[in-house]
Amino acid sequence: MLRASHQVAYYPSALSRFSSYPHQPSTRPLSQDMSSRLPIELIEHSIHFLDGDFPTLATCSLVSSGLLPICRSLLWRDVKISMATNGKPKEALLFSKVRELLALNPDIGHYVRSSSFDFEHSVAMPDIAVSFCKCFPSLRSLTLHNIKSFDILRLLAAIDVIPSLEEFHLEDNIAFDNCSGTDVAHNSLHDELFPRLIKFSVVDGQSPSTAYQQMLSFLETSRHSSSLRSLDLRIGLERDHDDNTTTGPGVPSYAPQLDHFGILLNDLTDNGAIDSNGRSHMDQVFLQLPRASALRSLCIQYDCFAFFFLKEYLSAPGVNHGTTAAVSPYYLDKLSNLLSSSHTPPFPDLERLSLVFSQPLSWLFGSEAAFERLAQAILGESSSGGRRYPKFARLEVCFVLSVNIGVLHGDKGVKKAWEQFEVDKRKFVQMLADFTLAGVDVRVWMV
Repeated sequence: MLRASHQVAYYPSALSRFSSYPHQPSTRPLSQDMSSRLPIELIEHSIHFLDGDFPTLATCSLVSSGLLPICRSLLWRDVKISMATNGKPKEALLFSKVRELLALNPDIGHYVRSSSFDFEHSVAMPDIAVSFCKCFPSLRSLTLHNIKSFDILRLLAAIDVIPSLEEFHLEDNIAFDNCSGTDVAHNSLHDELFPRLIKFSVVDGQSPSTAYQQMLSFLETSRHSSSLRSLDLRIGLERDHDDNTTTGPGVPSYAPQLDHFGILLNDLTDNGAIDSNGRSHMDQVFLQLPRASALRSLCIQYDCFAFFFLKEYLSAPGVNHGTTAAVSPYYLDKLSNLLSSSHTPPFPDLERLSLVFSQPLSWLFGSEAAFERLAQAILGESSSGGRRYPKFARLEVCFVLSVNIGVLHGDKGVKKAWEQFEVDKRKFVQMLADFTLAGVDVRVWMV
């Protein structure tokens, strides 16, 4: 699922304020004159309006011991940490600085509810960050970015040291390694892992097929998978050296309990031909999806980046980013058929659909009929009258391109791509007019 969660980076300027005061804030309570005029609950409510204003919150925390807890809860609720050993991280605290601060005042760790670690420009292993999270005894959500060459099963073993954890996310250029010591990790974790884990996602990256299948197998066999409510599996699979085929993930056996499911589909080879294995996997996924009957949110990512990369850059450098390619709307037709099949809608509580594309927006021109069928499948009447999906309220369409364009063409290339996107967006929104007229919240963007 495309998450739009409120994650606030802790600015270094605010950190320096804490570092400048190694002593505890004043232990004096609020003045009698102030407390006689304003109840403490009203003062705390007012401080909530400073949420995100880190320098002011840091100053308020030093005014009185009575204000310290509420200020710390806002200052340290969401912490973004960089594991970088070179380069200057943006809007993130260096791991070494956080470690020093918590050594001086470990009580701060109790206020952290969400933490993310970025491993860009770092050779550190992810289990170091996970182990460090023991300093956050009330941590609910953990996200790891840009981690390379790691054993997924051992990483899943490591998060067991965070008993309060409810969400675990792996994002941005994730690169699995083949699992070592798999049997030991698998057998030792069966009864311990995921006691409360509600959300798990792996988004953006590559994994060896065998390592990915080992992870999926573990999730299937763990009795604690019964706590999962959100599962997002949108990562590409590398072909193994001894096998030229890959088998993508299907819909898990515990799908009936999920309220969100995300998956990546791909039916194109690098040269744009239809990949029979990818097409078979796509058919399998749409055949199995109805078992997730409680879904309220569904995310499908169509990945043809390798074809896009070769066509737009390697084979024809300098070609306009808006050049149209003939990409089949087969996946949209399969989705429409699924949503309109049978007398009973497969997902009666569906509220949101997210479509993610690793291609230029202009490649969807020519698929107008496919989007019309999708709108009819979702907004059409059921056999008993009324809309088939009465709770459906939001359609998201996202194009994942800017980072890859920036790598190849720099800032000028990104600017050109954004300009082309804004031009194409105006035309594309007209293709979604049926959703807009029905009152659906339609959002189209590029990242």
